[in-house]
Amino acid sequence: MVGELAGTGEFSTGAPAPSGSRAQIYAVDLSLRVNDLSSTTKRAIAETRAWGGYLVTVDYGSGQKSGTAYLVLRIPIVKVQTAVAKLSALGTILEDHVSIQDVQGQLNQRFSRMQALKVTIAKLRANLTETNLTTSQRAFFEAALAQRQASLANLQKQQAAEKTRVSFSSVSLALQTKKAAVVVPSKPGRIGQALHNIGRVLVTEAEILLYVLLIGAPFVVLAALLWASRRTFRRRSEEQLLAR
Repeated sequence: MVGELAGTGEFSTGAPAPSGSRAQIYAVDLSLRVNDLSSTTKRAIAETRAWGGYLVTVDYGSGQKSGTAYLVLRIPIVKVQTAVAKLSALGTILEDHVSIQDVQGQLNQRFSRMQALKVTIAKLRANLTETNLTTSQRAFFEAALAQRQASLANLQKQQAAEKTRVSFSSVSLALQTKKAAVVVPSKPGRIGQALHNIGRVLVTEAEILLYVLLIGAPFVVLAALLWASRRTFRRRSEEQLLAR
Protein backbone atom coordinates (compact mmCIF):
# COMPACT_ATOMS: atom_id res chain seq x y z
CA MET A 1 0.00 0.00 0.00
CA VAL A 2 1.61 3.18 -1.21
CA GLY A 3 0.12 6.64 -1.24
CA GLU A 4 0.14 10.20 0.02
CA LEU A 5 -1.62 10.53 3.35
CA ALA A 6 -0.80 14.14 4.04
CA GLY A 7 -1.87 15.48 7.37
CA THR A 8 -3.35 12.26 8.73
CA GLY A 9 -0.55 11.53 11.20
CA GLU A 10 -1.85 7.96 11.50
CA PHE A 11 -0.80 4.68 9.97
CA SER A 12 -3.12 3.35 7.27
CA THR A 13 -6.01 1.52 8.92
CA GLY A 14 -6.00 -1.04 6.11
CA ALA A 15 -2.58 -2.39 7.11
CA PRO A 16 -2.95 -6.03 8.23
CA ALA A 17 -1.99 -6.82 11.79
CA PRO A 18 0.55 -9.57 12.57
CA SER A 19 -0.91 -12.96 13.37
CA GLY A 20 -1.04 -13.90 17.02
CA SER A 21 -0.93 -17.63 16.33
CA ARG A 22 1.40 -18.10 13.36
CA ALA A 23 5.06 -17.20 12.88
CA GLN A 24 5.48 -14.40 10.36
CA ILE A 25 8.22 -12.20 8.97
CA TYR A 26 6.65 -8.78 9.34
CA ALA A 27 8.28 -5.82 7.57
CA VAL A 28 7.16 -2.20 7.30
CA ASP A 29 8.46 0.55 5.00
CA LEU A 30 7.47 4.04 6.12
CA SER A 31 8.39 7.37 4.54
CA LEU A 32 7.71 10.67 6.32
CA ARG A 33 8.19 14.37 5.71
CA VAL A 34 9.34 16.04 8.93
CA ASN A 35 10.18 19.56 10.08
CA ASP A 36 13.14 18.85 12.36
CA LEU A 37 15.24 15.98 11.00
CA SER A 38 17.66 15.76 13.92
CA SER A 39 15.11 15.66 16.74
CA THR A 40 12.81 13.30 14.83
CA THR A 41 15.65 10.85 14.18
CA LYS A 42 16.68 10.87 17.83
CA ARG A 43 13.10 10.42 18.99
CA ALA A 44 12.54 7.45 16.65
CA ILE A 45 15.63 5.72 18.05
CA ALA A 46 14.64 6.47 21.66
CA GLU A 47 11.10 5.18 21.13
CA THR A 48 12.42 2.00 19.52
CA ARG A 49 14.55 1.24 22.56
CA ALA A 50 11.61 1.99 24.85
CA TRP A 51 9.56 -0.67 23.03
CA GLY A 52 12.29 -3.23 23.61
CA GLY A 53 13.69 -2.94 20.10
CA TYR A 54 17.02 -1.82 18.71
CA LEU A 55 18.58 0.15 15.86
CA VAL A 56 20.11 -1.92 13.06
CA THR A 57 21.44 0.89 10.89
CA VAL A 58 21.07 4.62 10.31
CA ASP A 59 22.09 6.82 7.37
CA TYR A 60 21.81 10.52 8.18
CA GLY A 61 22.58 13.56 6.04
CA SER A 62 21.50 17.16 6.51
CA GLY A 63 22.23 20.42 4.72
CA GLN A 64 21.19 24.02 5.21
CA LYS A 65 17.94 23.69 3.30
CA SER A 66 17.07 19.98 3.33
CA GLY A 67 18.10 16.63 4.76
CA THR A 68 17.30 12.93 4.80
CA ALA A 69 17.65 10.06 7.24
CA TYR A 70 17.12 6.34 6.74
CA LEU A 71 16.76 4.01 9.72
CA VAL A 72 16.25 0.26 9.98
CA LEU A 73 14.63 -0.67 13.27
CA ARG A 74 13.88 -4.02 14.88
CA ILE A 75 10.77 -3.86 17.06
CA PRO A 76 9.08 -6.71 18.96
CA ILE A 77 6.24 -8.09 16.85
CA VAL A 78 3.78 -7.59 19.69
CA LYS A 79 4.56 -3.86 19.73
CA VAL A 80 4.77 -3.20 15.99
CA GLN A 81 1.27 -1.75 15.53
CA THR A 82 1.72 0.68 18.40
CA ALA A 83 5.23 1.51 17.20
CA VAL A 84 4.23 2.22 13.62
CA ALA A 85 1.30 4.37 14.72
CA LYS A 86 3.56 6.50 16.90
CA LEU A 87 6.31 6.69 14.30
CA SER A 88 3.75 7.79 11.71
CA ALA A 89 2.73 10.65 13.99
CA LEU A 90 6.25 12.10 13.82
CA GLY A 91 5.54 13.68 10.44
CA THR A 92 3.44 13.62 7.30
CA ILE A 93 3.15 10.19 5.71
CA LEU A 94 4.41 10.07 2.14
CA GLU A 95 4.48 6.29 1.62
CA ASP A 96 3.81 3.18 3.66
CA HIS A 97 4.09 -0.48 2.80
CA VAL A 98 3.62 -3.66 4.83
CA SER A 99 5.09 -7.03 3.84
CA ILE A 100 4.12 -10.28 5.60
CA GLN A 101 5.64 -13.70 4.97
CA ASP A 102 4.26 -16.72 6.80
CA VAL A 103 7.01 -19.10 7.97
CA GLN A 104 4.97 -21.26 10.32
CA GLY A 105 5.14 -24.14 7.86
CA GLN A 106 8.94 -24.07 7.89
CA LEU A 107 9.00 -24.10 11.68
CA ASN A 108 6.60 -27.06 11.76
CA GLN A 109 8.65 -29.06 9.25
CA ARG A 110 11.87 -28.41 11.14
CA PHE A 111 10.21 -29.38 14.41
CA SER A 112 9.07 -32.70 12.87
CA ARG A 113 12.61 -33.46 11.69
CA MET A 114 13.94 -32.68 15.15
CA GLN A 115 11.43 -35.04 16.76
CA ALA A 116 12.33 -37.83 14.33
CA LEU A 117 16.02 -37.35 15.11
CA LYS A 118 15.35 -37.56 18.83
CA VAL A 119 13.60 -40.89 18.33
CA THR A 120 16.51 -42.22 16.25
CA ILE A 121 19.05 -41.00 18.81
CA ALA A 122 17.15 -42.78 21.58
CA LYS A 123 17.22 -46.06 19.62
CA LEU A 124 20.94 -45.76 18.88
CA ARG A 125 21.69 -45.17 22.53
CA ALA A 126 19.64 -48.24 23.42
CA ASN A 127 21.60 -50.30 20.91
CA LEU A 128 24.86 -49.21 22.45
CA THR A 129 23.78 -50.59 25.82
CA GLU A 130 23.78 -54.15 24.49
CA THR A 131 26.69 -56.22 25.72
CA ASN A 132 26.97 -58.64 22.78
CA LEU A 133 27.96 -56.03 20.16
CA THR A 134 31.01 -56.62 18.05
CA THR A 135 33.65 -53.92 17.72
CA SER A 136 32.50 -52.99 14.23
CA GLN A 137 28.86 -52.87 15.30
CA ARG A 138 29.63 -50.62 18.26
CA ALA A 139 31.71 -48.34 16.02
CA PHE A 140 28.82 -48.15 13.53
CA PHE A 141 26.27 -47.23 16.21
CA GLU A 142 28.60 -44.64 17.76
CA ALA A 143 29.25 -42.97 14.38
CA ALA A 144 25.54 -42.94 13.57
CA LEU A 145 24.74 -41.49 16.99
CA ALA A 146 27.32 -38.71 16.60
CA GLN A 147 25.99 -37.82 13.15
CA ARG A 148 22.36 -37.68 14.35
CA GLN A 149 23.31 -35.59 17.37
CA ALA A 150 25.17 -33.08 15.18
CA SER A 151 22.17 -32.80 12.83
CA LEU A 152 19.83 -32.28 15.76
CA ALA A 153 22.03 -29.55 17.23
CA ASN A 154 22.16 -27.77 13.87
CA LEU A 155 18.37 -27.91 13.48
CA GLN A 156 17.88 -26.63 17.02
CA LYS A 157 20.09 -23.62 16.28
CA GLN A 158 18.15 -22.89 13.10
CA GLN A 159 14.85 -23.19 14.91
CA ALA A 160 15.95 -20.87 17.71
CA ALA A 161 17.28 -18.29 15.23
CA GLU A 162 14.05 -18.38 13.22
CA LYS A 163 11.92 -17.95 16.32
CA THR A 164 14.02 -14.96 17.36
CA ARG A 165 13.73 -13.53 13.88
CA VAL A 166 9.94 -13.72 13.76
CA SER A 167 9.61 -12.34 17.27
CA PHE A 168 10.86 -9.00 15.92
CA SER A 169 9.42 -6.95 13.07
CA SER A 170 11.59 -4.91 10.72
CA VAL A 171 10.69 -1.24 10.24
CA SER A 172 12.46 0.79 7.56
CA LEU A 173 11.92 4.47 8.31
CA ALA A 174 12.78 7.14 5.71
CA LEU A 175 12.70 10.77 6.88
CA GLN A 176 13.04 13.88 4.75
CA THR A 177 12.62 17.59 5.24
CA LYS A 178 10.81 19.90 2.84
CA LYS A 179 13.01 20.63 -0.13
CA ALA A 180 14.06 24.21 -0.84
CA ALA A 181 12.15 25.92 -3.65
CA VAL A 182 14.02 26.25 -6.93
CA VAL A 183 14.60 29.91 -7.84
CA VAL A 184 13.69 30.57 -11.49
CA PRO A 185 15.48 33.61 -12.97
CA SER A 186 13.09 36.35 -14.16
CA LYS A 187 12.90 37.40 -17.81
CA PRO A 188 14.87 40.58 -18.69
CA GLY A 189 12.93 43.80 -19.44
CA ARG A 190 13.07 45.74 -22.69
CA ILE A 191 16.15 47.72 -21.63
CA GLY A 192 17.90 44.61 -20.46
CA GLN A 193 16.99 42.82 -23.68
CA ALA A 194 18.29 45.79 -25.74
CA LEU A 195 21.58 45.82 -23.84
CA HIS A 196 21.83 42.09 -24.34
CA ASN A 197 21.29 42.50 -28.11
CA ILE A 198 23.88 45.31 -28.29
CA GLY A 199 26.36 43.12 -26.51
CA ARG A 200 25.72 40.33 -28.98
CA VAL A 201 26.28 42.73 -31.91
CA LEU A 202 29.56 44.02 -30.46
CA VAL A 203 30.78 40.50 -29.89
CA THR A 204 29.87 39.57 -33.46
CA GLU A 205 31.68 42.62 -34.89
CA ALA A 206 34.75 41.86 -32.81
CA GLU A 207 34.76 38.32 -34.12
CA ILE A 208 34.55 39.60 -37.74
CA LEU A 209 37.38 42.08 -37.19
CA LEU A 210 39.57 39.41 -35.68
CA TYR A 211 38.82 37.12 -38.58
CA VAL A 212 39.76 39.81 -41.11
CA LEU A 213 42.99 40.54 -39.30
CA LEU A 214 43.94 36.89 -39.14
CA ILE A 215 43.06 36.16 -42.75
CA GLY A 216 44.11 39.47 -44.32
CA ALA A 217 47.36 40.02 -42.42
CA PRO A 218 49.56 37.92 -44.75
CA PHE A 219 48.34 39.82 -47.81
CA VAL A 220 49.03 43.19 -46.19
CA VAL A 221 52.57 42.14 -45.36
CA LEU A 222 53.11 40.89 -48.93
CA ALA A 223 51.82 44.13 -50.44
CA ALA A 224 54.13 46.16 -48.17
CA LEU A 225 57.14 44.11 -49.28
CA LEU A 226 56.26 44.56 -52.95
CA TRP A 227 55.83 48.31 -52.51
CA ALA A 228 59.19 48.59 -50.69
CA SER A 229 61.05 46.58 -53.33
CA ARG A 230 59.48 48.58 -56.17
CA ARG A 231 60.48 51.85 -54.51
CA THR A 232 64.06 50.61 -54.06
CA PHE A 233 64.22 49.58 -57.71
CA ARG A 234 62.97 52.99 -58.87
CA ARG A 235 65.55 54.78 -56.68
CA ARG A 236 68.41 52.73 -58.11
CA SER A 237 67.22 53.39 -61.67
CA GLU A 238 67.17 57.12 -61.00
CA GLU A 239 70.68 56.99 -59.53
CA GLN A 240 71.97 55.13 -62.61
CA LEU A 241 70.44 57.72 -64.90
CA LEU A 242 71.99 60.56 -62.91
CA ALA A 243 75.37 58.82 -63.03
CA ARG A 244 75.40 58.96 -66.86
